[in-house]
Amino acid sequence: MAGRPPASQDREQDLTVTLAGASLPTVTFDRATTRSRHRMTDIDIIAAAIHETWRALSRAEGWSMTPRLDCPFAELDDDAKDENRAAAERMGDVLAVAGLALSDDLSRAEAPLPDGIEAMAEAEHNAWMAHRKQSGWYWAETRDDAAKRHPAMVRYAQLPEREKDKDRNNVRHYPAFAARAGLRIVRAI
Repeated sequence: MAGRPPASQDREQDLTVTLAGASLPTVTFDRATTRSRHRMTDIDIIAAAIHETWRALSRAEGWSMTPRLDCPFAELDDDAKDENRAAAERMGDVLAVAGLALSDDLSRAEAPLPDGIEAMAEAEHNAWMAHRKQSGWYWAETRDDAAKRHPAMVRYAQLPEREKDKDRNNVRHYPAFAARAGLRIVRAI
């Protein structure tokens, strides 16, 4: 059936970001002021930092980006900007899994990511998937952006290692995203 994972996969998924059965708090943003309990002061600055970090990584690591995405954040179409904003918005919740937060207070000591980031990578994937589902995306064996179909629209445990590595890599780059936005990762208070 189109839009559904194979029967061997868990189709009826709760897309709420959860870890060990507990829902994570949702960070809400007022786009006019973009203030949150995680002290994110400008979601577009963080979104642009995420986008520019991935552009730089694509060049440094020799992999190609889709041409429509390989441009400065300000030149992206609205859908691409919203994907980067969603990634920025979920950073606080993913960091909270490890007892961390984003801060614009440069007097606070920077905290490293934990050695084991699997729980954070799972939270990152679940939040990405929830955002995509809200935007009308469904599972399909082959990715089709125009039809909003994606093979990674399954639970984290069902992802191939290559796909899990994308989520792990994203989390590993949180410090770079934060630094580009003039923020730092700190221990949550």
